[in-house]
Amino acid sequence: SSLPKHATHLVFLSTSPKEDEVEQKILYSILQKQPKRADIYWFVHIQLSDDPYTQEYKVSKIAMNDVYRVTFILGFRVQQRVNVFLRKVVEEMVSKGEIDVVSRYHSLRERNVTGDFKFIILEESFSYENQLPFLEELVITAQIAVKSLRGSPERWFGLDTSLVSIEKVPLVIYPAKGITLKRVD
Repeated sequence: SSLPKHATHLVFLSTSPKEDEVEQKILYSILQKQPKRADIYWFVHIQLSDDPYTQEYKVSKIAMNDVYRVTFILGFRVQQRVNVFLRKVVEEMVSKGEIDVVSRYHSLRERNVTGDFKFIILEESFSYENQLPFLEELVITAQIAVKSLRGSPERWFGLDTSLVSIEKVPLVIYPAKGITLKRVD
């Protein structure tokens, strides 16, 4: 492909509890916003457990050797260190022969170099494409503002900031309709 590789391993944090579902905003980020090519795509979901010290995970293969979903089941007292946990999952998958994470570049493969991991956090931002009544727009804008006050997503998930990109994804609820423009020359 002529599209440059964004990362060897591209990791998206997923909010969907369904193992076979990829959110529209993730697909938008990979395919439309700035298309992102990677050797392996990872969708990571965190499910909180009532047991305070649970540390479990499940792996679903969406596309063999290309797309995986990892669900971490973590107790509410467990520090969410997603990059550490994901590396542990990958190490276990490699040791069982389930996945090959050595770089797919021939020159790096000869030296057994593991590819890089890049985490993408998607934040919704209110799009100007919406056509909402003033009060609804105000409420949604306030909700998004409150989300941004809760601290950085890197800290919530225990991610090393050098590995993280935060992308704004437009939130369109009611696309504007009936727009007519008249061309004048």
